[in-house]
Amino acid sequence: MNSTWSGLACPLVVYCTAGIVFALVGRERKSGLILVLAGVAGGMVMNWLFFGLALKQMNPMIKIYYPDRLIALSNLL
Repeated sequence: MNSTWSGLACPLVVYCTAGIVFALVGRERKSGLILVLAGVAGGMVMNWLFFGLALKQMNPMIKIYYPDRLIALSNLL
């Protein structure tokens, strides 16, 4: 049970921190297509860094639990 909570906490902290940084960087712009595209690009970079590099180094069995297309789509959104 403890590993489940730590497994949830790590991505939650990473994505919340990325959201805070993105909000601080983009706070001067009210809206726009460039800001949306920057958010999409940031989500895909986070997907690549977190799932593509970090988690595969920590646990090679992550491919069993990681549906590539579904997680990539969720990071796009």
